[in-house]
Amino acid sequence: VNDAIAKMLADGKLDESSKTWLKTPLNPENLKD
Repeated sequence: VNDAIAKMLADGKLDESSKTWLKTPLNPENLKD
């Protein structure tokens, strides 16, 4: 999963996806858990 996230980050897609799925910008603080 982390590799997929890293790939999405590298592709610039993770924030777009988070906005689509969560209706909110990606907050790196939420990834610490």
